[in-house]
Amino acid sequence: MKNIKIILIVLGISFSGCAVGPKIIHKASRANPQKIEASMVYVSDFKTARRSVAYTRSYNIHTVLETVSTYDNSYNIALELRRMGVNSEAVVEKSYEALQEGEYLLTGGAVYSQLMRRVPWEIFAFFTFVPIVFPMPVSSKYGVNAYYNYSIIDNQGRYVYQTGNEVITVKYGSHFWLVAMFRLNPPPDFVYNAAEDALAHIIAREFTGSR
Repeated sequence: MKNIKIILIVLGISFSGCAVGPKIIHKASRANPQKIEASMVYVSDFKTARRSVAYTRSYNIHTVLETVSTYDNSYNIALELRRMGVNSEAVVEKSYEALQEGEYLLTGGAVYSQLMRRVPWEIFAFFTFVPIVFPMPVSSKYGVNAYYNYSIIDNQGRYVYQTGNEVITVKYGSHFWLVAMFRLNPPPDFVYNAAEDALAHIIAREFTGSR
């Protein structure tokens, strides 16, 4: 019975180390505006790209595969705005001339690129001493950077707010060395999704006043 408890404790520690995070780091380069009172926010032409690169640890061959997928993310931005209580709709090729008083146009773009650290040093530090089935004492980090900018325009064509070139960093971690390979190869979709959700939440705050 005692041995079974020990095994369960070890397994519990191991499984709890599978994922750590996300840790979201964001610092705006410009001061946020006061809450924007909007009767409707139209999200249009919010372009998004996901960039991923597969690497090796070879000195002769570094980049194995680089892919970039682009798409319009207006729908998801509008969904997050509605979730936070803002009337919003994703539309195609909306212009400020079609806006009514109290309505705003939101447009912008983002590029999501994986974090790069060429050599996962934890593998070399702990692989010899810690069996694969046990977690490492230090988590191995992987994640993405979201480089973005967006504009909020009123019905007179005035820029109510416009960001600089901002960055959101979303980091996950794992106490298992195998997951450290996400540093050298594209991270899983849920990492990119977490960064997209974080950006949508930051945008929605301009209309809700939450921080």
